[in-house]
Amino acid sequence: MTNNRFHHLALTFLLMGFAALPSTAQSPEANIRESIEAVNMTFMKAFGMGDAEGVAALYTADSVLLAPHFDSFEGRGAVTAYMRGAIEQGLTEIELKTVEVEGEGDTAYEVGKYTLFAGNQRVDRGKYLVVWKRDQGVWRLHRDVMNTSIPSEKPAERARPESIGAIQWSTTAAAQSGLLDQEFTFQCPPGGRIGSVWGTDLYTLDSSLCSAAVHEGLITAPKGGVVTIRIKGGKTNYVGTTRNEVTSSNWGSYNGSFEFVD
Repeated sequence: MTNNRFHHLALTFLLMGFAALPSTAQSPEANIRESIEAVNMTFMKAFGMGDAEGVAALYTADSVLLAPHFDSFEGRGAVTAYMRGAIEQGLTEIELKTVEVEGEGDTAYEVGKYTLFAGNQRVDRGKYLVVWKRDQGVWRLHRDVMNTSIPSEKPAERARPESIGAIQWSTTAAAQSGLLDQEFTFQCPPGGRIGSVWGTDLYTLDSSLCSAAVHEGLITAPKGGVVTIRIKGGKTNYVGTTRNEVTSSNWGSYNGSFEFVD
């Protein structure tokens, strides 16, 4: 009887000792955060490789992307078009930094910061809010909202039209990307050769500036001339037309545009 009593007491103290040990198991939210950060790593790698489809595959089938200066992009196809436009515009790298994650069950939200690069140049920084859904065991971006942290210029501080000097007919407005509502003046030389143009009235940034000016009816290729453009945000769809013997092409989503100033 005495031995049994000591046996039970020893077992009791042993169990109490195990209960007092600190737990090494991670919380469910910590596990969710790790999973989301792993997906973000895949996102950054795919974007850096120029793989628009690979980035879009990380979104749910009925995802919605809300990017600055754009209408919403709904579904993986639209997200692919947006990412392809960003990459073709010259963006080469994105950095994502998770700040906060909360979740329960198959839904979570993440608050974070992003930085965009074109080569070695940082071209944008901002913050994002993502609603994540666990789809067949895999966390995917379901609602993605981005907002730049770079302040826009006040009207009084906006630069006056800037004379760039003579340009080539192959010159585009890609160098002015992100300079929303700023105006730039160009001198198109005479004897020009018509290049590629996408859109009508509002043209993609990678369109030939001088060729778009001919399409708009502002100058002619034989004579050239001076034109002023204003930088605008992107569109989800550009419609091509034939004007003044120049045919512009249709295009899907692109990250930036320009229009001519009368």
